[in-house]
Amino acid sequence: MPTLMPDPKIYDQLESYVHDRCSEWFQEARKRLPQLPDTITINIDTSWIVPGTASGGFTPSSSAITVAYDPFFKTSLEAKEKSLKASVFHESFHVAQGFTGEQRTAAPLTEAVQEGAATVFEMLRVGTRPDWGNYPVSINEWFQEVMQLPLDYDRTKWKFYDPVGDRKWVLYRVGTYIVSTALQKNAHLSIESLATKQPEEILQLSGL
Repeated sequence: MPTLMPDPKIYDQLESYVHDRCSEWFQEARKRLPQLPDTITINIDTSWIVPGTASGGFTPSSSAITVAYDPFFKTSLEAKEKSLKASVFHESFHVAQGFTGEQRTAAPLTEAVQEGAATVFEMLRVGTRPDWGNYPVSINEWFQEVMQLPLDYDRTKWKFYDPVGDRKWVLYRVGTYIVSTALQKNAHLSIESLATKQPEEILQLSGL
């Protein structure tokens, strides 16, 4: 029996839909982050989908963001769109920070705080509750571990998954903790105002 292949036009229509929606959401993010460029290149690459979610993303440069979208992820269309919008907001915040693939450093504190700030931005402005923004009660212990990491730390282990300790998103969660604490202790500051601050400044604001 021959294999039935989807009509290629479906994929073209899906790509057009994703691009148009992401362009709209980028402009929405830009209203909150005026330092963003007027327009940006939006690339679609499904290899960036975060496992267990409908989307993902990466910021390769200050003039482009990459997004991923899984239309077959088992949840509602509304939930999938919300996930994709959160990815656009997250990556847009990285552009505003200047934290892109062409500018990133390997310093664990920088990685944690910059990812944490982008995560808090998507949580507050899109209303998501991603796993990488949900930190445990033992987060202060994780924070102390991250502060002791050398510059040549295992980035995959600390940023994404530690198979030995069975921990995920350590840097994201520590960064979210730092940024959330900084905002709680400085009510006059908004998450948008942290986009132009250095990680060391945000850490100092947190008082941790």
